[in-house]
Amino acid sequence: MSRKVWLGIGLVIALAVVGALGLQLGAAWQPASVSAQASTTPAAASNSLPRSITVVGLGTVSVKPDIATISVGVQSDAATVKEATTDVASKMEKILAVLKAQGIADKDVQTNNYSINFESPSSVGRMSVGTAQATPAPEPAGIYHVSNMVQLKVRDITKVSALVDALVNAGANNLWGINFTLEDSTKFEADARTKAVANAKARAEELAKLAGVKVGQVVEVSEVITGSPLTLQYGLASAKLGMGGGGPGAVSPGEVEVTVQVQVVYAIE
Repeated sequence: MSRKVWLGIGLVIALAVVGALGLQLGAAWQPASVSAQASTTPAAASNSLPRSITVVGLGTVSVKPDIATISVGVQSDAATVKEATTDVASKMEKILAVLKAQGIADKDVQTNNYSINFESPSSVGRMSVGTAQATPAPEPAGIYHVSNMVQLKVRDITKVSALVDALVNAGANNLWGINFTLEDSTKFEADARTKAVANAKARAEELAKLAGVKVGQVVEVSEVITGSPLTLQYGLASAKLGMGGGGPGAVSPGEVEVTVQVQVVYAIE
């Protein structure tokens, strides 16, 4: 075979090798681009927010109160603290005797305030004639205010009016409101909770209808803590009653409301 033929065969073989290497390099480069594109797709999908509806349901139950609390006591004003405290102690003994006679147990009577305050007119300093020092003017006599208050728990609320009248007649001249509430609201809270969940479902369905979607499964539910049941309070026109005055007259307990709120998250179908 001639030399030219061998050169031709070598050139063809070299071109074939170069072409094969080019195809391998292209094949090695191309999947890397596709792989990079595929790796970004799940990350983008994971950033999408879940489709849901969040509502707050409200449930309320109105019930008659079964307990009343009253803050009552006496206040005495005197020129000396001993005179004021003695007068308060004497009147307070009469009040406690009335509570026993009305059937109020010792465990339902608790002192919630005892105070002594002195009220003094302002003094004006005067300069004595012929001296370089100021001498204060004589201090006018002041007034001591002594107060003793107790918190009562009345378990028979039908006796509230008569009890207040008896306390005032015994010398009570401070009364800071009559509150009607429930001794135990657990049962009524359960009823209100049931209503709250039903109310949440109704609100979610209404929102879904307006948005053109359907309510799915419950995703999350939690109770919104709003505090104790509503307490109905009655106050007198004046916190400090005049000596020998009458009580508040007829007192109506009305009803108290037990309210529960729940937050529910529903999936959207």
